Amino acid sequence: MQKGLTQKILVCLFLSLGLLSLKSAAQTVVKVTSLSYNYAVLAVETELSNLNPNDFLGICWNVSGSPTMQDNLVIDTTKTSSFEITINVLPANQLIYFRTVSLIDGQTTYGNIFTLETPVSPENLKIGDFYQGGIIAYFYTDKDSNYVEDELHGFVVSPTDIAISQWGCHGEHTGSRAIRNKLGRDGAYNTKKILAYHKHILSNFAEFPKQCDPRNDGSIAAYICDTLTLGGFEDWALPSVDEMAHVRFNLHENDVLKFRELPDFYWTSTEEREGFRFLQRGNTNAYATRMNSAVVSLGTPKFQKGYVRAVRYF
Repeated sequence: MQKGLTQKILVCLFLSLGLLSLKSAAQTVVKVTSLSYNYAVLAVETELSNLNPNDFLGICWNVSGSPTMQDNLVIDTTKTSSFEITINVLPANQLIYFRTVSLIDGQTTYGNIFTLETPVSPENLKIGDFYQGGIIAYFYTDKDSNYVEDELHGFVVSPTDIAISQWGCHGEHTGSRAIRNKLGRDGAYNTKKILAYHKHILSNFAEFPKQCDPRNDGSIAAYICDTLTLGGFEDWALPSVDEMAHVRFNLHENDVLKFRELPDFYWTSTEEREGFRFLQRGNTNAYATRMNSAVVSLGTPKFQKGYVRAVRYF
């Protein structure tokens, strides 16, 4: 799967794409390559070959169990040993039962039954729903730079903590965006800036972290998010301070999804500006969100260890 996987119609949360497979009595393997709220794409590999004109291989499905050809049937027309089948008009938010079916020399053979759960239709999504690998934390509005009229976009947060880590190199500013009054994809932008700085500006930070500060241990919160694979998605980022504020207000404070509270904190990808407040140039902190503090986010030394949640955008 390529990084930053996007689809015009959104992908199911509950499935790691391409990993679910089954082998039927007819030595047929089915892999799910794409799943939406109203369609599925299945890649099929079979040992069957040289089919007669009246023979066929296909997929049957229903919502009640034990599907047969009399329910819903999609037949492969290529008559090859490797092909894709697209099943349209699936019902949203529904458990679907699938299995292969073959008709060879007049004999019908069914494969093993497997199930998929289609996601909620986009227009019915709400804050707190499990979607595309995470929990929906925010929908963009017309005040945000990523807002698109008549389209649904926002971001999700990982359902659980993914690590405890330092932010990264203490004493240097990587060029992340400052606090803004509108949301774009600042977490993703900041993550790229942070990783580029640690890779290209510093000299082997992972092996020699103390080049920044004696208390650095080489861990980088943004790197942990960037290399995360969750729910079949690989395009995760360390959230910006603004994004993490919406996570706190929309999820934690509304008891939709609970997070750790003081004395624990969560890293954001936003840094304090060089020379900000009482800080001297070259001694910048990063913002950390505290879920039950009167101050949502505070500048925190980057060598401290905090919890990490990742976000991704849809």
